[in-house]
Amino acid sequence: MFNEKRYPSWMDPKLIHNLKNQGSTLKGDIAEVIVQHKINFGHRPREVSPTFLDEIRNYEIPQTIKDFLRKHWYTIDIFAFVVENGKVTNLEIYEVKCTNLYDPSYVQQHRFKPKITSNSLLAYSEGMALGFKVKFAEVIFLDFWEYYICFKKFNPDDFYIYDGSTQKYLKKSTVRRF
Repeated sequence: MFNEKRYPSWMDPKLIHNLKNQGSTLKGDIAEVIVQHKINFGHRPREVSPTFLDEIRNYEIPQTIKDFLRKHWYTIDIFAFVVENGKVTNLEIYEVKCTNLYDPSYVQQHRFKPKITSNSLLAYSEGMALGFKVKFAEVIFLDFWEYYICFKKFNPDDFYIYDGSTQKYLKKSTVRRF
């Protein structure tokens, strides 16, 4: 249907990029931005400094939340404060993953659990132990600029640990170890 690519003659073909072939990091960043915009007052730690937690606001952030966020600042994907009556009462943290439905290998890839690093798993498990709302957001990229987004309660059993080139299936004993 769209086999023939038609671009204006002034465009240099060497500067045209295909998002499908840019690697998972760029698509992951795009998925995080999409999720961030679906969450009220969601923040990507990569976009703000940890000093953000000390800025003066209309509400107070409990020290346990500040300590947790500082400890895992570069590990969690997105966080949002739950504010009630001018006080932060809880924290929502999100693990974001994306997949492609436009890719023919999607069905084969989707049979497996999403990857997570052991550091990320520890951070989210610690968040659950502290009583924070830990969620998993999956973004599936479709054809024609469309996407599907699904929010679920974070379940460590839904992931497998992938640290570098070795894959480890999650054992029950590793879930709340921190």
